[in-house]
Amino acid sequence: MLNSKACFFRFIHYFSFKPGTFTADNIKLLHRSPNMPYSPPDDGSYEQFKSYIKAPLKYGPFDVILIYGRARYHCAKFAETHLSHEDTIFFIHDFSLQQNILDAGHRSDYTKVLDFLEIVDSNHSMFKFKKKKL
Repeated sequence: MLNSKACFFRFIHYFSFKPGTFTADNIKLLHRSPNMPYSPPDDGSYEQFKSYIKAPLKYGPFDVILIYGRARYHCAKFAETHLSHEDTIFFIHDFSLQQNILDAGHRSDYTKVLDFLEIVDSNHSMFKFKKKKL
């Protein structure tokens, strides 16, 4: 799991590794701060979050990728190209096909993932994707 906010990272780390809660040997929590300033609610650019986007590179490829944080389109594109295999499943949180929701949340570029990912299923704003076959 990758997130740019230290407080979120500490929260997930605490509940993931606290005795008596979920633990796993194949989970690595990574925290990366933005490379340059950004202004929320803007999702952030590749340049602003380059170290965040590239952080999991040495751990891939992955069977499942959850995209939940900043620069989601850029994370999805990088993951599709560098962190996945042909059967990788992607989940993107806060995804929508409704333009008014995307515009209101400053996520208008999210639908660009449909150039390389195919929707498999959805539940509210959590969408499941697979790689498009070439």
